[in-house]
Amino acid sequence: MNDYLKSARSGVRNASKGLKRVEHQVEEAEGRPSTDTKIRERDIRYDDLTFNDIFRATSRSFRRQFARRSSKGHWTLTWLGLISLILLVWSMLEVTLW
Repeated sequence: MNDYLKSARSGVRNASKGLKRVEHQVEEAEGRPSTDTKIRERDIRYDDLTFNDIFRATSRSFRRQFARRSSKGHWTLTWLGLISLILLVWSMLEVTLW
């Protein structure tokens, strides 16, 4: 539970930093002409975010669409996961029995 709260707090902190950065960029962009819409790589700052953090968060949220952990720590399939598993088994049977 403690790890979950720490990760949630760091996620909120990163989101807050990101929102402040976007607000600052919008304030700066209001004075610029509208033709300057290209975002240069050097203008983008990644504070504490790495590729591994983004990949881990994305894969975790994708995984949660198909399976979740119950309160006992066991994995349970969601409806989407169950339907996907049935379709996968059916397609494998169709290919092998064709």
